[in-house]
Amino acid sequence: MDIDERVAKIDEGVTVTKESVWSSRYLMTTLGIFSIVVLTAFESLAVTTIMPAVSRDLSGDALYGLVFAMTYATGVIGMVAAGSWSDRRGPKAPLLLAMTVFAVGLLLAGTANSMFLLVAARAVQGIGSGAISVVIYVLLARIYPSVLLPKIFAAFSVAWAVPSVVGPSIAGLIADHLHWRWVFFGVLILLPVALLMTLPGIRANASEMGPGNPENPWGRRLLWAFAAAAATLCLGMAAQFSRMIAIAFVVVGLTGLLLSIRHLVPSGTLIAKRGLPSIILLRALISGAFSVPRFIWCWPW
Repeated sequence: MDIDERVAKIDEGVTVTKESVWSSRYLMTTLGIFSIVVLTAFESLAVTTIMPAVSRDLSGDALYGLVFAMTYATGVIGMVAAGSWSDRRGPKAPLLLAMTVFAVGLLLAGTANSMFLLVAARAVQGIGSGAISVVIYVLLARIYPSVLLPKIFAAFSVAWAVPSVVGPSIAGLIADHLHWRWVFFGVLILLPVALLMTLPGIRANASEMGPGNPENPWGRRLLWAFAAAAATLCLGMAAQFSRMIAIAFVVVGLTGLLLSIRHLVPSGTLIAKRGLPSIILLRALISGAFSVPRFIWCWPW
């Protein structure tokens, strides 16, 4: 018998079943969530590859940077809204709506006939993908025992690493041999399959899908999320203007982010207070190290 599937005794005498995230009980759920992460990661990375072709077809150099900034901006709104909704009502409905919104964004992006419409589609995608990223973590906490969480997080790392290695090549082949629109359509076709694999695990854990904190306030936090989104857009639009105006946009954007983030994260996050605040700050720095260079690289200087 595999060591991850045997029953072990801990010091207190409590029996704990140690299973693998790939055991029969969790297999479909793990595959479904893993697939969702792979698809969202692939789409995020593939856009960088196909954007030169997209910009050329849609004559959109002026809005090039905004295509990327928009998803970062609206993603904040999706994260805050989905997190608050999951706390108050449970994660099932937020997941279904987030997947639907993301799918609508993919459809709009694949059919966009102007750069302006593509930016609007990316705004919808950002809300959906941001919400998905939060709801998935809520699902993990509700479905998997704590002993298995490090293993599923390791699988998530693979789900991001693989698209980062092979995703650009696949996106390039799709753009060359089919059309860049099929990068969006391909993810759209596969997304329902990933969701269907996830639903049995959600139904099997229906008792865990209720509200976690039904009294969690959300209205003011959502307003600050919109403020953070507007500040992010200011940063994204800075490169579209002359130097002095660009500097003004950067200053306004950074100021807005600092003011709004204080209301969206635990107290003490910006000064790396011990415990959860420092963990959140560290994850933000890691995410920035991954995303910001890619964002700068693909900007049409």
